[in-house]
Amino acid sequence: MKEDFLHYIWKFKLLDATNLKTTTNVPVEVLNFGTFTGNQGPDFFNALLKIDGQIWAGNIEMHLKSSDWYAHQHQNDTNYNNVILHVVWEHDVDVFYPDNKPIPVLVLQQYVAPQLLEKYNTIKQSVSFIPCQNQIHTVPNHIWTFYKERLFFERLEDKATGLQHYITISQSNWEHVLFIALCKGFGLNTNKDAFEQMALRIPFSVFLKVRQNSLELEALFFGMLNLLTENPASAYEAELVKTFTYLKHKYKLTPLSFAPSFYKHRPDNFPTIRISQLAHLFAQHQHLFDAVLSAQSAADYEQVFITKTSPFWETHYTFQSESKHKIKPTTKPFVQLLLINIIIPLLYSYNKNINKDNIEDLMHLMNFLPPENNNTIKNFNILHIKAQSAFDSQVLLQLKNKYCDAFQCLHCAVGKFLIS
Repeated sequence: MKEDFLHYIWKFKLLDATNLKTTTNVPVEVLNFGTFTGNQGPDFFNALLKIDGQIWAGNIEMHLKSSDWYAHQHQNDTNYNNVILHVVWEHDVDVFYPDNKPIPVLVLQQYVAPQLLEKYNTIKQSVSFIPCQNQIHTVPNHIWTFYKERLFFERLEDKATGLQHYITISQSNWEHVLFIALCKGFGLNTNKDAFEQMALRIPFSVFLKVRQNSLELEALFFGMLNLLTENPASAYEAELVKTFTYLKHKYKLTPLSFAPSFYKHRPDNFPTIRISQLAHLFAQHQHLFDAVLSAQSAADYEQVFITKTSPFWETHYTFQSESKHKIKPTTKPFVQLLLINIIIPLLYSYNKNINKDNIEDLMHLMNFLPPENNNTIKNFNILHIKAQSAFDSQVLLQLKNKYCDAFQCLHCAVGKFLIS
């Protein structure tokens, strides 16, 4: 058990408060349960209690054991001098005010229904896909409807926070922010860190000078990602090596000390293919951020982000081995992933920075896009929680990652409903 369960019980008044008594058998009547703070200091502020017939106004502190008062060093913190009631699950030691008078103690477990504790323990002890997987299908639609919007907004906020570093180092140059974010997006989950580091190591002024030439951009990206060899396997690679050697010397560039991974990638997702596509995308859109702002629909974004590789990669997946001829454009599903994970969070962050509210437009776009197809979404589908759109899949990913995996059931609308 954790203290958040005690907070939950008190906050939502899930106890029999009709005949409360302290450990010294003194009656306690709760006139106001107080306001939960969730910050440093006592757990509930501005409570109003009648203890042994006398009205007290002050704060309430909660612990699993009374001795936690001393374990947390509250006796040395003046913020706790105005605690009028110490609510605990187990009383193992008396606690005193600075004048050595005992602080009244209420043992909460005596007033909590066993069924509530049983539900809490069942969920908290679960080792399945999600703690409430056997009950989640019973949650009413009206709870889901409200909670989904909150989860979607939380996820956008989390991703906007992730973009803040780019905004800072670029001095709010949104073309630069988009450059870094797209590089990371083209790296996919396995290589996103390597692609991001590449983008951060390339001075944006250098990128702007070479972006008009897709071959120079390819050379810059391949070289910075440490994918070029000393013994080129083709005339194409030899040209890339020559070009990058010149760029590296002229602009004093430092490539990564490691190369992206090819492991467990489908060939069309090899970093070589994604790098060539990325270079062609930037070369064909000299003002890519303006093109993003101008797009109005999913179809518009597809027109912006559908791009190709250079001819060499139509017969290769690596520098060394030739393969059957195949044109390798960015696909519609890949563009949709870019929209979900890069473009929509970036647009949200941009509009937030210019004090413009575009959340409804972004929700509409997300509802238009198909749901993501990953193991998390598949497992929710098995539980009859089906994602009908990208909006739904983003909601479920936020629920799983931030609440289910962290056992934050008492901070989750679904968990609160099921426990109560």
